Amino acid sequence: MKAANHQPPTPFLHRHGRELLICLGLFLTVFVVFGRALQADFVQWDDDSNIYRNPHLGPPTIERIVWMFTDAQYFWRYQPFGWLTWSVIHLFFGLNPFGYHLGNLLLHGLNAGLVFLLIRKLLLLTAGSPTAPASNALLAGAGLGAAIWAVHPLRVENVAWAVELPWCQAMLFLLVSLLCYLKAAHRDKSNGRWPGIYWLAVFCFAASLFSFPVALGLLPALVALDFYPLRKIQFSDGQWWNPAARRAVWQKMPFLFFTLLAFSISIYSRTHTVDTWSRPVSLDEFGWLPRLMQAFYLWTYYLWKSLLPVGLSPVYTQLVQFDPISLPFVASTAGIIGITAALVYFRQHWPGGLALWIAHLALLVPMLGLTEHPHYPGDRYNLAASVGWAVLLAAGLWRLWVWPRFRAIGLAGAGALALLFGTMSFQQTRVWENSVTLFEYTIRRLGKDPYRADLQYRLGKYHLDQGNFSGGVARLQQASSLRPDSPLVRYHLACGLMNLGQWSEALPHATAVLQLAPQMENTHNLIGIILAQQGKLREAADQFSAELSARPNHAGALMNRSLALARLGQVEPALADFSRALQFAPDDFGSHRQAIFFQALARASAQSDRWPEAVKLAQRALELARSAKQTELAYQVEKELQSYLSRRVPPL
Repeated sequence: MKAANHQPPTPFLHRHGRELLICLGLFLTVFVVFGRALQADFVQWDDDSNIYRNPHLGPPTIERIVWMFTDAQYFWRYQPFGWLTWSVIHLFFGLNPFGYHLGNLLLHGLNAGLVFLLIRKLLLLTAGSPTAPASNALLAGAGLGAAIWAVHPLRVENVAWAVELPWCQAMLFLLVSLLCYLKAAHRDKSNGRWPGIYWLAVFCFAASLFSFPVALGLLPALVALDFYPLRKIQFSDGQWWNPAARRAVWQKMPFLFFTLLAFSISIYSRTHTVDTWSRPVSLDEFGWLPRLMQAFYLWTYYLWKSLLPVGLSPVYTQLVQFDPISLPFVASTAGIIGITAALVYFRQHWPGGLALWIAHLALLVPMLGLTEHPHYPGDRYNLAASVGWAVLLAAGLWRLWVWPRFRAIGLAGAGALALLFGTMSFQQTRVWENSVTLFEYTIRRLGKDPYRADLQYRLGKYHLDQGNFSGGVARLQQASSLRPDSPLVRYHLACGLMNLGQWSEALPHATAVLQLAPQMENTHNLIGIILAQQGKLREAADQFSAELSARPNHAGALMNRSLALARLGQVEPALADFSRALQFAPDDFGSHRQAIFFQALARASAQSDRWPEAVKLAQRALELARSAKQTELAYQVEKELQSYLSRRVPPL
């Protein structure tokens, strides 16, 4: 009796070689289009608070990991897995922007391949043969659809902006979850057991939500997939509540659990965040009608913006103030309702259209700003919902394949569109090179929009941080002319003028801050510094005391008051303030500042004829100046020391 003749299994690379090559091609395409982002700096627009000025960010430790998973106040979205990835990047790259941009590029390159695999899977399911070998037509359509999604200009924010890494990471887990869900549906034999790959889909969904809550609207999209192409839910025979449908509903329960959990934590974070982020508006401030009309407007906005991605800007202001019953909002509402009604009516002829439409609307729900006013639409918000367009394009190319003439036109058109979008994205990536390029571009895009004052302020503050005080003052003066009632603008303008030595010009802005925001921290200290530089030491000391009345542990105000008191000859109170300042902030006062303080004390002692004390204090100042390698200061103190030894008060 002859043994059975078993065929050896086909090698994996032989079976899926074409798919792997397409994934590799997409990955490399992402690096070609967005690769210049690797040379970009951080931008002072959320990169600062999230990454390079985040006091909680650093290499992974138990304390930091605990903070990532338990804190709901530092940032207005719960994203522990996002923090964790940044922490790992910090371990290898520190605060080098290269590592963070590399993370975005790698994730988006992987996402491009996953989008291709998702489109391929959906088209195979549509064909009714989920395990059949993929044809050249199907692979070409899926590859071009994924390429256009990957290089679309609306992806630039997600890839070139360092702070968007949690979005890219959330997208990766979302795509893996969808692929696992579709695979599990194929393996589900209705035997009462859910396959392991189903639970992997649930885990990846949770990981996506806790990277960033991009996928909060996934549950209705899964129901749409159950309708088509999985066909678990059928409405045609009137028997939709069958065992397969009930099983599909039960399979959504873990997804519902994590959706509600992530939603609850997000709402808690949104309402308990620190003062850096504004709180959600109430219904009295922003009623149901404006919220609803804003949603319809944005659903329409992301439709046409995906088809016509021109005039891109990091910020759009059309929803700062709007009339909910004006023509654009009414037309948007009518358009969305009309499209939905038509797709429902023709669901038997085109079930895939209805499924894609439901998924598109559902995935955009978290991006509609239903708790925000004003709300600023962002290009990045369309990241997940735009996959539906890629599926639709791929399906169209696949259907055209049977007609050679139309096939060539379709492929050429899709290729040209990918090239056009890739070129646009390549150019748009330049905007995110650094804070200056970003803010100057955005100011140009805003034109005469009042919001440009905020960008002028941000650009001015960035110049101040970089030591370009004249450039910073010029921008802040423009911001102040647009927003004279902004205490932050006036405060930083006063700081810039101070650094330019323009004390008289700085004082009116500093006093204006006190009128606009009496409780604003450091305002009295700022005014005191200006008055001290003008020689008004008693008034300056009073301002430092006012700051300390509100914030007794303000080390800077203590140090400044100690210097003012020292120059007024009040040595003992000055020493007391100096000791307290060192106690509260020992690392803030280096040898240079301490040398100046002791120099002032020595002068005060000499003016009171306390010569031994003056000599002792001057010797301490000389020691500190030399330690700080301040040659000129050391030379000056040494000459003053000789005067004290001769019992002479040196000239100022």
